Amino acid sequence: FMESLFSSCDAFPLQALPSAVQKYVVKKAKQLGVPYDFFGGGILAVFSGAIGTTYGIQLNTSWQEPAILWHVVLAETGSRKTSCFKAVWDIAREKEGTVNEHNRLLEKLFQKEKIIYEKTITQYKEEGGTEPSNPPDLPKKRILKVSDATYESIGHILSANPSGTSIFRAEILGWIEGSSQYSKSKNGSRTFYLESYDGDSYTMTRVGSGETYIHRNHLNIWGFSQTKNFYRIVN
Repeated sequence: FMESLFSSCDAFPLQALPSAVQKYVVKKAKQLGVPYDFFGGGILAVFSGAIGTTYGIQLNTSWQEPAILWHVVLAETGSRKTSCFKAVWDIAREKEGTVNEHNRLLEKLFQKEKIIYEKTITQYKEEGGTEPSNPPDLPKKRILKVSDATYESIGHILSANPSGTSIFRAEILGWIEGSSQYSKSKNGSRTFYLESYDGDSYTMTRVGSGETYIHRNHLNIWGFSQTKNFYRIVN
């Protein structure tokens, strides 16, 4: 099955990309001596993550497709997969730095409010008076991409990121094989990821941790894998 699938693959539709992106793909592919597929699909996945839940395609009154893309590049050892992976993410690295700095400031503000709250609690216990209000909420940090996390953790990330997030891995099988490694329910992780392809709402309920509501279970997935390893998973 896999051999026939590979033999029937068309060339990557470079002309479908914007001209500036075409130039970047051609330049990087020539520098590393790899096919356009190594960059083109990854860049589309990055763009899908940037669009998030902001836009979708309305095919008819009851059918809308979200900007969600799952893309895996299959290649052999020594095909410069890691170099290609880094080159694709370079286009979003500056944005990631800005987001991380914003998250750092949110965390700093939260810690400051937490200290003030704890002092107020201590004072209330010692002196009485008006009971303090609720503790400060955890900061809702924007997460552009996830590399290594359980599906429960990704669920919590998505609940705080209504525009969605992405899983980008230089070796995608690391995510596939480890997605339920620390979870009590393998079927739960499978259901979660399959439904994330549709981008609809999702509710996770766990004993002890309560309920986590995800307004849009919107998850892009992109990465590389060795062909023989992918065979093993598919078969």
